[in-house]
Amino acid sequence: MSCLLHPPSALAIGIAMGIIFSVRAFCGRSKQKYLRMLGIYLVLAPLFVFETYMAVKKPPELGRMVSYKEALEMPEFSRDGGRFKMVPFWKPSEEIRVFAFQAFNSSLHKAPSFFENHTVEIVVFLAVLLVIFGMVRRKPSFRLECVAFLVAIFITYFCARLFAFYLFVPQRYIQIPMTVFFVASFPLAVWSVFRGKTDQRGSLTQYMGLVFLGVIVAVGSGSGLYGDANFNKVRTQKGHLWNWVRKYTPKNALIAGHPTHIDGVMLFGERRGYATTETAHPFYDKYYAKIKKRLEISLKAHYARSLKELALILKPEGVDYFIFKRKNFYPEALKKSRYFRPLDVLVRELTSRRYTDYAYKQLPRKVDMENAPYMPYRDDQSVVVDMRKLYQWLNAQGEKSSTPSVR
Repeated sequence: MSCLLHPPSALAIGIAMGIIFSVRAFCGRSKQKYLRMLGIYLVLAPLFVFETYMAVKKPPELGRMVSYKEALEMPEFSRDGGRFKMVPFWKPSEEIRVFAFQAFNSSLHKAPSFFENHTVEIVVFLAVLLVIFGMVRRKPSFRLECVAFLVAIFITYFCARLFAFYLFVPQRYIQIPMTVFFVASFPLAVWSVFRGKTDQRGSLTQYMGLVFLGVIVAVGSGSGLYGDANFNKVRTQKGHLWNWVRKYTPKNALIAGHPTHIDGVMLFGERRGYATTETAHPFYDKYYAKIKKRLEISLKAHYARSLKELALILKPEGVDYFIFKRKNFYPEALKKSRYFRPLDVLVRELTSRRYTDYAYKQLPRKVDMENAPYMPYRDDQSVVVDMRKLYQWLNAQGEKSSTPSVR
């Protein structure tokens, strides 16, 4: 079950169990008991290996996971403008500093500048203090289970770096697992170190220690969530677009648009997304070949020269609705338009025309279902085009002018 929830954490837990059984079988009390448990663990070890394999294995239609050597040649992974800025790898010390202490502060929180800059030092200092207090009071601070889990985390992390990317992204092996470690170990350490000789329900010192730890976490969390990464956003961040999509489009509708602008289509709009930046993962070759093609089509459609060109691009793809991001067509915005490599070259080419030379500029300034039935929604941020009605409208216009229509 833990493999289904979070495979990196599950792998670390499995290794930690082996460490615990080994230490207690040879160094602690009840050696016979733990020798038996270690034997059972070793018998089940192939099952753990198989579960790990199945956790990282994906259906054949997704293709093969890229290797680190291949990723070095792919601009999508480049730290200079890539979709996933991962290669060349950061130094372990840098990666650990950024990702291992997110239980106290992360990119989703804006803490006071001192805490932002010194989170690692503060947490390490607290850990050292707990160890010293435990030694002075002759009480364990971090129990074997916690220490074994910490060791296992770094074993899996360095294995993920060694076998990148066959065990997926190395930083994932410290991001969530280290959060689990801190959440589990620090409160237990505080409670254990400040426990009195006869305390049954907990002393005032223990509760004060937990309150102090809570204050540290609260300070690191700042005033709440910050930024819009990981869908840290409200449904109406794009205006009422997703409410409209959810209410007025068929449940099986396929929605396309600028890939970044429609990132929320599946979560907030509850509809199928043709291609989004969020789903543009380059890790599996077959999957990425398909999604990359869709990204190119989406960008070409977004910056199409005319409504007819928009229709010709999207007709073969079976797209039901297309969403324009309005602000992308301001003259200054066109000059600054960017996307991740290597598609940034395509975007710069598509946005090099005059700001009037785009299909978006041919859309009416307000919803007019009588004269422009293909545009059922428009607000300050987005314009929705009903592609089926656009095909019908273009065909009708073609018949009137005796020019080729979109079939």
